[in-house]
Amino acid sequence: MPYGFYLSAEGAHAQTKRLETIANNLANVDTVGFKRELAVFQARYAEAIDQGLSSPGLGSIDDLGGGVMVRQTKTDFSPGQLERTGVPTDLAIDGDGFFLVRKGDETLLTRAGNFRLTAAGELVTQQGYPVLSEGGGPVVVNPAAGSWEITPDGSVRQQGGAVIPLAIVRPASLDALEK
Repeated sequence: MPYGFYLSAEGAHAQTKRLETIANNLANVDTVGFKRELAVFQARYAEAIDQGLSSPGLGSIDDLGGGVMVRQTKTDFSPGQLERTGVPTDLAIDGDGFFLVRKGDETLLTRAGNFRLTAAGELVTQQGYPVLSEGGGPVVVNPAAGSWEITPDGSVRQQGGAVIPLAIVRPASLDALEK
């Protein structure tokens, strides 16, 4: 089969992957805390160069371009638009950082701040995972003790009670995170 067909097929495959990535981003546009993915393209060497039969820069027929491929998909961690919901347990981080939550024995990071209070006053995610304080324990509000609020610096303050700072962390490398 002519080499051009392979180049065209690889280009079509790369565009399919790009469209799948865009479709996933559109499907999750209303998902709280969702970060879009970007398809990263890379130019390919010609097949002869990939196989070590030729060298780049010789100017021969074997030095023609090899088309494109999707190198990876990469999460875009740029901040999204903040939206006031009026729900006291809905939180957002203005800038870098993640909330810490606990799922069993694992500590997880999340940007989704659509939390809720349990009947026992524990601040949890929509899936029921406890939101952690800076001390590593779950954030608990005493519902019988009166009103409470989230301060602008990310602490839970209850009327006449202690101030509990939420654990907000920034990992050393965003590339090491897994969805």
